[in-house]
Amino acid sequence: MRTHAAPIRTIGFVLYPGVNGLDVVGPHEVLARLRGVEVRMIATRKGPVSTDTGGLTLHATHDWSDSAVDVLVIPGGRGVDAIAEDSGFMKHLAQAQTQAGEVLTVCTGAVLLARTGCVAGRRATTHWAHRVQLAGLGVEVSEERTCRDGAWWSGAGVSAGIDLALRFVGERVSTRLARQLTVAMEYDPQPPCGRGTLDALEPEAQQALIAALTPSVRSRSST
Repeated sequence: MRTHAAPIRTIGFVLYPGVNGLDVVGPHEVLARLRGVEVRMIATRKGPVSTDTGGLTLHATHDWSDSAVDVLVIPGGRGVDAIAEDSGFMKHLAQAQTQAGEVLTVCTGAVLLARTGCVAGRRATTHWAHRVQLAGLGVEVSEERTCRDGAWWSGAGVSAGIDLALRFVGERVSTRLARQLTVAMEYDPQPPCGRGTLDALEPEAQQALIAALTPSVRSRSST
């Protein structure tokens, strides 16, 4: 990714089998509202791409030949481990992030980007269950819900993609516009069952969830 801010004319969302739907749709809902911006849904091939729930399909409008965009959004999902084994995909991802003026990662999208070997030494956040994994790939891990390290913007778990996109708009485009979008979307989270943080659970429930969601740490930095 480049180190200077340029006008935003194109935004590309990276799709792959097993991507998380909300990781894509959340920030897309915000960024697609920017005027004069072309949004591209990029995958290895144009066409349908299945998400990690199996019940939702997204549509890739572009392939890697159209991946030179001003802003690249890399979502996470259960398909991260599998797609990281695709050397062709990872080569294209590395090239796309280098060409982009700025990169946004959501959840384990930060892990996927780190596996290209292009961001060692940078600072980012990710889902709490993958912080150790991200650190093992040479990234300085932040526990913030959203984090910015120069041209790399990252969001923590799944729903943080909305916060990330709104922060991006507020800092890069207009605070006023970000506020307007927040209200237009009626984005006013009020979780009915408590906060979405690990410490909101009882110790036993915490340990069970950690065991269920935390992956085996892999320190490989490139594919």
